[in-house]
Amino acid sequence: MNLQDFVKKYVWDEEKTPYFRGVTRLTRKQADNELFVYACFLILVFLSGELVALNRWNQGGEIFAIFVAVYSATVIGGAISVWRGKTRWGALICLSAPVAAFVNFYFDSLQAGLETIDKYFLIILSLLWLRYSVRVLSIVRHYGNMPQGKPGKE
Repeated sequence: MNLQDFVKKYVWDEEKTPYFRGVTRLTRKQADNELFVYACFLILVFLSGELVALNRWNQGGEIFAIFVAVYSATVIGGAISVWRGKTRWGALICLSAPVAAFVNFYFDSLQAGLETIDKYFLIILSLLWLRYSVRVLSIVRHYGNMPQGKPGKE
């Protein structure tokens, strides 16, 4: 098996990983796969954030940790609604997540003691995440007009 076949079979599948395909060219199956992966990512990140925040509140009674936990629960609910219901309000909540991450990394709100290079790396990552969240919002908006079948066979 050569490298191209390996990548096509295990890493890049046109049906399951259509991340470089325009939103208007996606099928519903492709959109479902993409929204599922995005929701899993958000749920994992914000579930861990919620657990850390609840632990901080339990250890020291930090009021800010309660807000982080509530916000994390809201993003998890938004991610589930994007995945299951394709709702715009859920996509807008998910769109706020990279903005909140950007603000956190920029102002070092959780006092993580980040070095400058780490902070810049995380800020760039959150801006890329914001760009992808705009794509997710676009997918949700166009979901009703997407064809059911394979791409190109409308």
